[in-house]
Amino acid sequence: MTPYEHRTDEYFERAIESLAEAAFVLNAKGAVLKINSAFTALLGYGPENIPGLRFADLVATLGQDSAVESSLRKEILCFELYPLVLAEKKPMPCTLITKSCERIPVILRSEIMYDRSGAIVQAMGIVVPERRPASRASDEGRDNPLRQAWETEELYRNILENSGDAIIIADFNGWIATTNEACVRMFGFERQEDLLGRYLLEFIPMAGSYASSTGERFVVSEEYYARQLMEIEHLFETGLAKTRGYMFKKDQTVFPVDATMSLLRDEQGQPRGTITICRDVTDKIIAERRIQQSQTFLENIFETIADGLYVTDSRGTIRMVNRAFCDIVGYSEQEVLGTPVHDLFQPDTNADHLDPAGCPERHESLCRRKDGSTVHVELKVTMFTGATGEAAVGTLRDITERKQFEEKLSRARDKLEHTVQERTQDLQEANTALRVLLNTRDEARLALEKKITARVHELVIPYVEKLQSGPLNERQRAHLEILSVNLRHIIAPFESTKTAPNLQLTPMETQVANLVQYGRTTKDIAEALSLSTKTVAFHRDAIRRKLGIHNKKINLRKYLLSRS
Repeated sequence: MTPYEHRTDEYFERAIESLAEAAFVLNAKGAVLKINSAFTALLGYGPENIPGLRFADLVATLGQDSAVESSLRKEILCFELYPLVLAEKKPMPCTLITKSCERIPVILRSEIMYDRSGAIVQAMGIVVPERRPASRASDEGRDNPLRQAWETEELYRNILENSGDAIIIADFNGWIATTNEACVRMFGFERQEDLLGRYLLEFIPMAGSYASSTGERFVVSEEYYARQLMEIEHLFETGLAKTRGYMFKKDQTVFPVDATMSLLRDEQGQPRGTITICRDVTDKIIAERRIQQSQTFLENIFETIADGLYVTDSRGTIRMVNRAFCDIVGYSEQEVLGTPVHDLFQPDTNADHLDPAGCPERHESLCRRKDGSTVHVELKVTMFTGATGEAAVGTLRDITERKQFEEKLSRARDKLEHTVQERTQDLQEANTALRVLLNTRDEARLALEKKITARVHELVIPYVEKLQSGPLNERQRAHLEILSVNLRHIIAPFESTKTAPNLQLTPMETQVANLVQYGRTTKDIAEALSLSTKTVAFHRDAIRRKLGIHNKKINLRKYLLSRS
């Protein structure tokens, strides 16, 4: 025991003996260290009962005869001295259990000694029996003190049952006295009787990790503990507290609630219990989470997108920009916020187009950077209605490189067009020369054809005709006739524009067709070609098939002459 603790013990020992009211001293762990004679007289505990006696054994909320499970009672012990902390600020009613297990309503006051770090060292509690006014005749037979304050049964019952929120009414020690159907459904029970008489703290998670209706694991932290304790303290100080916390369902999963807690007082204004109104905010939290995720997602896009983004109010004043916008214009975010967006653009680039009302979907402009340089940008402005009225969001894209590339491309196109014009002129001149050359060649060819035709008629054909009129035998005459026909065929293209069709005849069929065309009979052809008449007839028949006149009454010689 430190000297400081020794002095505290002596102080409480002298104080407790001087009190006429029932008093007791507790250590930091809630164990009873000392009681006075008034305490023995009130509750029946003597000095011999002090070893092993705890404050939890004296309070109806935490006593051994309560229906609270042992595991939960162990968790509740962390709140064991909390009633004394509250009673130090303001006397508070509570119910103590006598040695004979009777319940005695008392008013509790306390004094607490702390060490230099603010931790509780010892606490002294002073209790006096609570004096309640005599019950009216109409109240005789009623053993529930809460109902003495609730005379308008129908009124509060209608409120309970018609409320969409869960309502829990508990006595001052935390035992549930009344609930409504909304509460039964919210907590996953089937009847109100399943909740009545249970301890309210059974539904409050105090330690551990739990599956939550929001789809996440809820972990009870020290911060959560501290916040809930502050709300309870606020409730006892002001009579009203609002908080968001988690509560157990029947299946031991937790769900978030927005709770409004208030003290329930009797006709004399004394607190007799608490009323808690809970609303399941699972859907609200899920929606808030999705909104937050969407907001975070959009903020990430806003900050990481390569294009500059800015948001203005209806007067064109910049209210929000991203990092890319600052990089393009060369100003920091603090420097551009609150400035008109028109000031960032060259006045000679038609600044009116920045007015969103008449703004084209996309347009180009020149932007003035902080260092005085200019940058080509592509703008797009869209109007929208926000929380503060009509506003605009604009995108800004640096197109300086694109403009430089377009200028290079334009110069290359002009150079190419000039080159094409030069080449076209050269080609036209070459075409003219070639056309002259072709015309000259055609003229030379025609002159050559005329010369060849004239020479054949002048120098060859006369001698052939003389030979034909001379003394020749039949074979010689036939050969000479063939020579004459073929010679005329050779010069025929030079004398006529018509050309004989390509009939794909064999060499022998070609000779037979030439002799038929000049009126020779099958016998004549056989003698001229040294063939039999049957062979000549076979070739004639093949020629007719290739000409498409087989088995038709068409003269072969006339048909050949018509196609020559």
